[in-house]
Order: sequence, then C-alpha cells, then structure tokens
Amino acid sequence: MCLLLLLTNCNQSTKKYFVIATGPVGTSNYELGNAIIETFNNGLKYQVQADSITQGSLARAKALKEGEVDFALVQNDIVLPDSSTHDLRTVLRLYPQVLFIVYPPTVKAATLQDLFAGRRIGVGPHDSGVQPFLKRLCEEFNIDTTTCKFIYTSYEENVLNDSIEISCSLTGFNNARIRQMVNQGARIWNFDSLDRLGRGASVDGFCMKYLYAQPYVLPMRLYGDYPIIPIVTLAVDNILITNEKTDDVVVYDFIQYLLTNREALANKNALFTALPVNEGTTLSRFPLHDGVRQYYDRDRPTFFERYSDLLALALGIVTILSSAYLGFYQLRRQISERRLDKFRFRLLDLQRKLEFTYDLPTLLALEQHLRSLWKEMIEAARTRKIKADKEFEVLRTLFKETEDELHHKRMETEQEEEA
Repeated sequence: MCLLLLLTNCNQSTKKYFVIATGPVGTSNYELGNAIIETFNNGLKYQVQADSITQGSLARAKALKEGEVDFALVQNDIVLPDSSTHDLRTVLRLYPQVLFIVYPPTVKAATLQDLFAGRRIGVGPHDSGVQPFLKRLCEEFNIDTTTCKFIYTSYEENVLNDSIEISCSLTGFNNARIRQMVNQGARIWNFDSLDRLGRGASVDGFCMKYLYAQPYVLPMRLYGDYPIIPIVTLAVDNILITNEKTDDVVVYDFIQYLLTNREALANKNALFTALPVNEGTTLSRFPLHDGVRQYYDRDRPTFFERYSDLLALALGIVTILSSAYLGFYQLRRQISERRLDKFRFRLLDLQRKLEFTYDLPTLLALEQHLRSLWKEMIEAARTRKIKADKEFEVLRTLFKETEDELHHKRMETEQEEEA
C-alpha cells in the first residue's frame, strides 16, 4: 500500500505529488496509512490518495532507493542485500513493531530453543524484516536454525494452520491478525517474568548487544481476558524514511503536519500515541534528514535569549562574545554530525565492496581497511572531533556486524581454497 500526497503551494498553481510506501492489507502500516488518508482528506493541507506497492520493509526501502517512491515506512534495523542505503534518511519514528511469537496452546516448551526445534515457523514475506531479526535473535539465544524451517507467506497468511506451527511477526500491538489468533486460543511467547525486566532479563541482554531493539511489555487483558499476566517481549521502531535529496521544506512540513495532528491521528489508531511530542529520537541505520534537524531546532532558544535579563546589564562586548560562542557550539555539533556521516558512508562503501568480493587477497585487504577505518574513528572520538553519542554507538554496531561478516566470508574462502 502506498499513499500519493498532493502538496499544494499557496503561492503557486503547480502541485507536487509524493509517493509514500506503507504496506499491504492486514498490516499495521496499512492501518496507519488509512488513518493518515482520512485525516489529510478533511480539508487540511495535504490530500491523500491510496495506491498499491510491494510487501516488506526491504522492498519498500529498495523502491525508495530506486526512485519509485519518495517516502517509505520501514523497520529501523533493515539492511538491503547490497548494503547501499547511504542516501536514505530518517524522518520520524512512528510506532514500536512488537515481536509476536504465537504458538498453539497444545505446544509445551520451557525455552525458546524447545519452541523452535523441529517446527515450521511463519515469518511473512521474503522481503520483510522479520526473518533477519529472527536470525539475529536465534544467534543470541544459541538456537540452531537448521533444526527449524522458515515459512514465507503474505502477511495475511502468516497465521497458525497446518503449514505454520509457529507464527512470528513484527507489528503493532493492535494488529487484527494477532488478536484473531489469540481469540482462537493461541498463546504469545513470554521471554521473562516482569520482575526481572531491567534486572538482567534475557531481553535486557539482547538489547544491550543489539541497539536497534528494545524491551516491550504487553499488559494484562490486552486481548479480552488474555494475557492473564504481563508478557515481556521485544520491539523495534517503525520509521518514516526518505531520500537525502528530498527538499528540506517538504520534510519539515511533513513532520509539522503529522505532529500537529497527533491527537486526531491517535483517536483513529492507538499506534499514533507513539509519535514524539517534542524531539523524537530513534536508533536507525539511516542518518537524520536535514529537514528533521531544522524542524526540531525551530524553537530552540539561543544563548542570548535564555539569559537576556542578565546580558542586558552587561557590556556590548559580552553580548558579542556570547553570540560567537553559541555559533561556535552549533557549528561544532554540525561538523561532528557530518564527520560521523562520512565514516558511515565509508563503511557502507566497504560493505558494498564486500558483497561482490570472493577472492582471499581482496578480503584480507578489506579486513585491513576496516581495521584502519575503525582506528581512525576511535581516534576522532578520542580527540573529540566526533561525539561519542547514540549515533556513534549505532555506527559501532555496524562496524562489529561488518567485521563478523568479513571474518565469516574470509574463513569460507580459505576453506574453499584449501579444498
């Protein structure tokens, strides 16, 4: 499902159309898209029409990269097969996609390993973000994925039946498909007891290693009489992304309109309550669009405004020095962000080369290049040329993932050459 946005400029007769890739029928993205359509068509600034588009987050990100759409709703941790996402940008965090591991009440399992072992697991479409997330989960929980079988279907068909023994989804808490399975007696996997959350629970350990995920609690009686106790699971953010070439004004206006109508949207779909009231942050593989930074900086007071009463008593030279300090602080922050983006782009370029490299000498050269790039970034952080903030931690995770992938590929190549 996608949305065609008609952006009307009051000073011009021309109209600009933007395509937003959401998701197909039966998904939370589809429900949110319909809510946006209804709100935008009530005579407000944007008029919205619906059109069809590909299924999963990976397909939507690919469509955005190839210029088929202008915006897309995607899972915040997705990676395209060729790792070529350096020109995609984050616009806004929308809602948490909750991990639902749904199984029949007849299945008795003490651990997640026992639950998955020998069973057919529904993960939705090939191009969704569910299967990559599950693979990461299985690695951290020491689950051998060769003992189970992933079943690919449409989102609608990812339900318990003769072909699917376990249904896994990353979707909104109010998804109708999940509710229907629970109403028919199905159960949702509970990772930990609530009193262990934040005190060394298994989901805490997973989220420490995988920064894109977060613990999530499904409250009691969310679905009628079920669950009878809170269920602890995981979630990742669903985010709105665009291309870096999208005009800053368009992105600014889009965020402003969504957040201004946050209450009206939340009345249509409770998932919209997760829209940030003030500045929203999310851990994402994609840097923030410049239009986003402009929106959240719009009302931020300057140093002079915060201390206007005090500075009014000071000499003019104090005012000049204070203004100069503020300008230097903002410039330094912008320089740090751009330096961090340059490291990200160089890493993504290395990932892209790794995708098409199969000979040992080149792999060793890429490994050396990765170490050199990592040392350069650490030195930049040590000398405070870049800030060691959350975006730095995300990039550090990307380095670790690339290092693991490179090592694995080098070992496979060495074994093939020895054979």
